[in-house]
Amino acid sequence: MRDRPLVRLFARERLHAEEAGADQQATTETMIAWLLRMATTAGRRFEPAHGPPERREPGLATVAEAEQWLRVNVDNWLGVMRLATERGRHAQVLDCAESMHWFSDRWMHGPHWQEVFTPGERAAQALGDAAHPAPGAIAQQVSPAPPRRGAASLPQGSPADLGPARMVTMSTNTPPSRLTIWAGHTMILIAVLHTAVFARLAPWSSWLAGDLRDRVGGSDSMVTFWALPGGFVVVLVLLGLLVSRAGRQGQHVPGYVGWALLGWAALAILLIGPSGFLGALIPAGMLIAANFTAARTAH
Repeated sequence: MRDRPLVRLFARERLHAEEAGADQQATTETMIAWLLRMATTAGRRFEPAHGPPERREPGLATVAEAEQWLRVNVDNWLGVMRLATERGRHAQVLDCAESMHWFSDRWMHGPHWQEVFTPGERAAQALGDAAHPAPGAIAQQVSPAPPRRGAASLPQGSPADLGPARMVTMSTNTPPSRLTIWAGHTMILIAVLHTAVFARLAPWSSWLAGDLRDRVGGSDSMVTFWALPGGFVVVLVLLGLLVSRAGRQGQHVPGYVGWALLGWAALAILLIGPSGFLGALIPAGMLIAANFTAARTAH
């Protein structure tokens, strides 16, 4: 059950009324340690290179359970991160912030990521550990989380501005995704071969003279135009470059990209028979396989 302000107030009053000072301190420390451990363990479930936790925590047996726990208890573990930061528990704060690296992709518009990664960055600075760079230093912000209503805006470049909602540059110990890299390379190769085949057929002089614009070019000229400058070559090259880059950073593209590419190629082959579209089955299969591999590793 998600904690609410009145529930927190009541719990705080009962704690002060029923527990002595030393007992209150011990209870608070136990709560901080447990919530940070649970949040860190749940966050690690989304790392492709991280297997099942050595210590089985109730409610975190699967990736789906871990995601539900993190979302339902976000106010609790986020509040504990603040407490732990104030109490100088830098190592635990840093571990928790780093564990949210992959999970933030699933909740990239969450309004709280700056409050997660900024303490992690400060914890790394406090530890002075070069082997554990601050989350803001190992990530690049793509789509900033919308600020909470009533929150003061922060200047660009401030420490809190470094906390990304979605990170695309992975830490140096994340292995590259070979299947994703080769899928991107294959897309570029297909585009290059397609251009090499049709470029010699293109009537560039008549195109530049305005035949297509004036509608005086023949049907063959129009077909060739849609096979080259009006076709998929530029888009496929750009997609291949982006996919290759993601693979080198240890990421994989969403599964629907591979399935959409597969469906497009299959439809084209169905309509015109065996052709160059057979080549598109190769990167499509690689992307689908990479997605399945990452999902299996995460589970």
